[in-house]
Order: sequence, then C-alpha cells, then structure tokens
Amino acid sequence: MYPLSAYSRSVYSFITGEYVDFHLEAEPETEIRNTKEGKFNIEIFPNPFQEQIWVKNLKEDINFSIFNVGGLIVKRGQLGSAQTISTSDLADGVYCIILRDLKGNIMETRKLVKLK
Repeated sequence: MYPLSAYSRSVYSFITGEYVDFHLEAEPETEIRNTKEGKFNIEIFPNPFQEQIWVKNLKEDINFSIFNVGGLIVKRGQLGSAQTISTSDLADGVYCIILRDLKGNIMETRKLVKLK
C-alpha cells in the first residue's frame, strides 16, 4: 500500500506489575483537506454516519484509511466502484478518511463524524 511509520515498545504497567508490549503505526503526510468539489468528484456519505459509509463515483480501485483524532489508523482497505465501508466497530467520534489511488496519491480527504 504505502509506507507507514511504526513504533514498538515494551512498557511496565504499575497496575498489573508486568511488562506490556504495544505496537503503533502512523501514516506520514496525513492532513485533512475537505475537497468536496475536487477533480475526482468522489462522493462520501452520509456525514454524520452510523453503521456504514458510502463511497461513490470511483473510476478505479482505491485504498482507504480511516484515522481517529489521535492520528491512529482505525480501519483501512481497498474499494472498487460504488462501495460501502462498514463502521459498526467504530466508536462515536470524529474521524478522517483518506482515499488514495493504488500508486499512493491522495485523491480525497474528508472529516467525518460518527453518531449513534
């Protein structure tokens, strides 16, 4: 897909008295640019959303990444023409979705809000 920055660490937990390993991945060059009338004319709806997000008017297969407000990737995958992304596993909150072509070029970036 595209390069990710990764960070792994072992941290001592004072609650459990044990070391806990964690791994964090972050995508570089992440910025929110609402391009509603961009050159690709991609529709992302509804916003706010609940259980799924629709992505329409795709001319080619694309990769998507959804980030939480902390900048962590919470969901990613690949889409073809008109597709939906299941969001039932996401908590209520503010997210950013980035759509990229298969070469890694950003096609669309949107801020989204999940409400139940």
